[in-house]
Amino acid sequence: MENHDASLSPPDEQSSSVAPELNSSIPQFSSEALALVAADIANALKQIPSLAPSKSKISFLTSHRTDGFTAAVKSKMQSIGYQVRWVVDGGSGALFQYRVGNEVADESGQRTRFDVAIGSIELRRTYLQSPHGAVLPATPLYVRGADASKVELNDATFSKNSVKSRIPLSVPPEANPLGTLVSEALAAKKVTMPVTALPKVQNVFELGSSNYRNTLSKYRVVADQVLTFANDSLRLGTYNKQLIQQFVKRYDPVSDVVSIIGCSQGPTRLKGGNAALALGRASRVREALLFAGVKPEKILDEGCWAGDSGFNSLPARGVVVTLNRQI
Repeated sequence: MENHDASLSPPDEQSSSVAPELNSSIPQFSSEALALVAADIANALKQIPSLAPSKSKISFLTSHRTDGFTAAVKSKMQSIGYQVRWVVDGGSGALFQYRVGNEVADESGQRTRFDVAIGSIELRRTYLQSPHGAVLPATPLYVRGADASKVELNDATFSKNSVKSRIPLSVPPEANPLGTLVSEALAAKKVTMPVTALPKVQNVFELGSSNYRNTLSKYRVVADQVLTFANDSLRLGTYNKQLIQQFVKRYDPVSDVVSIIGCSQGPTRLKGGNAALALGRASRVREALLFAGVKPEKILDEGCWAGDSGFNSLPARGVVVTLNRQI
């Protein structure tokens, strides 16, 4: 089992879900438009091996039954073979969550960004709504937490005039696709673009330092917080959520970045081992920060895992969250 001082364990965890701040006023999106976006997302998800319909059960929060986009995604995923269910909290299974954000509006229409999470897998895509009500993809579909190299997009479903093609998109190895917006010039070329998978970071235990050490050298530490998880658990829990809410109050969106190191050191009985625990815990905290309003590009997450604790100072079963302010 992962070893850690029991005195640092959080109180009884009543729920592991990270409820999003649902945006009930998706600008001028009709039920038909929401269905198109839902179909686009579902088409990508079913091609991700770890989320194949035949072996996946997707959970939806009962508190969001009346939300239009939630209902559209649930209906589409059920129609293509997923097991879907309503749950009171996200304690088990792959939980669906999302949030939307308005981007620039011009004569071509309003751009709306959809961030969707199914468990620890995250997707982002921006859609353009024309003044006449037509909806088209405006950026690539970005995926984090899964291999998306073989996912094929079908933007022809949005318009009879759309061309089914794949335009190369060059992304530097150090880039975080979920953390940047596609430039207006690139987005204007065509609406059909390839999926881009997020580069994987190295194990901090083996690396000996942070993957983001060069970036963080330009920042000073303002505050840090250790979030303790139960043995072999990915549950964030009520207490840790409260700690994150307090932590975010000190966050300055202009000058700060938040670094996260998910940790799992010591014997574990979980399938997938220490790596799954470390990265899964980091992802849980990342989700909580996203839904607390921290932008994706302001979050630097990584993991530290090993079969024993070695000689580092990181916790055996927790997540270290650090607030870094630009010097």
